[in-house]
Amino acid sequence: MLHQLKDVAKTRINNLNDQIELGKQLHSMLEDEMTKEQWADNPNELKKGQLKVTSRVKNMTQAVMVLQQSLASVDLIVENNEKLEEAIFNAITMTKNVITVSASIQLALSNQQKVIKAVKNVNEATESMLLSNAELLKQNTEETLKTLEEPAIAIESFRKAYNNVFEAIELTEKSNERIVQSGQEFIKELDTLNKEMQTKLLQ
Repeated sequence: MLHQLKDVAKTRINNLNDQIELGKQLHSMLEDEMTKEQWADNPNELKKGQLKVTSRVKNMTQAVMVLQQSLASVDLIVENNEKLEEAIFNAITMTKNVITVSASIQLALSNQQKVIKAVKNVNEATESMLLSNAELLKQNTEETLKTLEEPAIAIESFRKAYNNVFEAIELTEKSNERIVQSGQEFIKELDTLNKEMQTKLLQ
C-alpha cells in the first residue's frame, strides 16, 4: 500500500510540475502581451490574469512540496518496517538457539517461558509502534488535507472585503451625485447673482 501511495504521489507531482510549467509559460506570454501598445492605457485585465496565474502556480508549487515530503515519509516508514522485520527475525533466531542448546526439561521449560514473554513483548512493542505510526500518519494526513482543502483566504474575509469595496463605491457614487447637484445649484445661484449684477451695472 505504501508503494502504491508513493506511485500516486509521484504521478501527482509530475502532473503538477507540468501544470506549473504551463503556468510559467502563460505568465511569460502575459508579460510579453503587456508590452504591446494596445494595452498601454489599460493593462488591468492582463494584470488580473497574471495575478490568477501566479496564485495558481504558487498553490501548485506548495502542493508539490507537500507531496515530496510525503514521499520522504513513505521511504522512512518502509525502511523502519524492514528494520522491524529484521528485529523480529533476530528475536526468533535467538529463541530457537536458546531452545536448541537447552539440556534439560527444566531448563527447556524455563527457556520456553522466556521465549514466550520475549515474543509477546516484541509483538506488543511492534503492535504499539504500528498503531502509533498509523495514528500519527492519519493525523498528519488529516492536517495536510485540511490545510489543502481550506482556502488561503477565508470566505468571510472575501465577503468583508467585498462589502467594504462595495460600500466605498456606493459612497463615491453618492458623493459624486451630491457634488454634481451642489455644483449645479452653486452655478445656478452664481448665474442669478451675475445677472442681477449685470442689471445693476446697466442702469
